Amino acid sequence: MLFDTGSAVVYAMSDKCLKDDCPQNMEKYDTRSKTLQDHNGNRQELNYGQGYVSGTIGNEDICFGDNSCLSQVQLLVGD
Repeated sequence: MLFDTGSAVVYAMSDKCLKDDCPQNMEKYDTRSKTLQDHNGNRQELNYGQGYVSGTIGNEDICFGDNSCLSQVQLLVGD
């Protein structure tokens, strides 16, 4: 999971992300999981000075510790 501090979106690399596009030593989001609330297959591309990131938008609860959870917009990179 990567955080863009200038964005309200959390990037999660999906298990469909190609080898050259995503670090292979990081865990990937299991796209077979039923916990992600899909936004009807909506895709988004965010452009940066030296590249871009694209994927499917969805919502899922993200928890920090035992009791601090929030519903967060996620971009499944490579999906």
